[in-house]
Amino acid sequence: MTFSELVHARRSVRRFDEKYNFDHQAVTRALELTVLSPNSSNMQTWEFYRIKSANKLEAMTKACMGQGAARTASEMVVFVCRPDLWEKRASWNLKQIMKNVKDPANMSKLEKRGQYYYQTVMPLFYGSWPFGLKTLFRKGIALWYTLTGKPIMRWSTKDDIRVVCHKSLGIAAQTFMLSMKNEGYDTCPMEGFDEQWAAKIIDLPKGAEICMIIGCGKGLPEGILSERVRLPMKEVVFEL
Repeated sequence: MTFSELVHARRSVRRFDEKYNFDHQAVTRALELTVLSPNSSNMQTWEFYRIKSANKLEAMTKACMGQGAARTASEMVVFVCRPDLWEKRASWNLKQIMKNVKDPANMSKLEKRGQYYYQTVMPLFYGSWPFGLKTLFRKGIALWYTLTGKPIMRWSTKDDIRVVCHKSLGIAAQTFMLSMKNEGYDTCPMEGFDEQWAAKIIDLPKGAEICMIIGCGKGLPEGILSERVRLPMKEVVFEL
């Protein structure tokens, strides 16, 4: 299918064929494309947990409150935010830059900018100090930029970072679902689940947060509950 055909064909399917001989390698291939998705500062503060075994699928179905897209799925993929891994991700990005530097004593402007970005900017926006002092520091910087009439990324709290991580995962989820459709399979992104219950099933640490759970399988006709309807373009698209 062309990209346009894929977008039109992709639907959130809530019933899958449980008897279909599902190719789990299709999920592997889809995830290989998923990790290529755009994400904030290439920090890749994400993880993807594949639920394949019968007992784990049953447990996750309960966490998803028994909805059909979970109950009949051949596999589920849990999209997880990991802002707590920001130091490792920043360090990894810095290493990728530095290993390609031919002469550390005479770095190019672009190389210096990359080094500064992951050594200084990322710790500024992702890091924390005791008693919330870094949040106050970030708010102070934003205030100074406001007073001087300059723009700045106004990330100051942990919730701001959470939003950034979830945005990146949303992009990744769309890549995954379109990739699965390209493989001939259907998906359903689920937000209706008990996050604490689901987190225990896959043994997530305290700093992790589930963005969504995507059920995968061969869709049944009855899995599409209604025609797809969207608001008119004029109500959501604006030209300035």
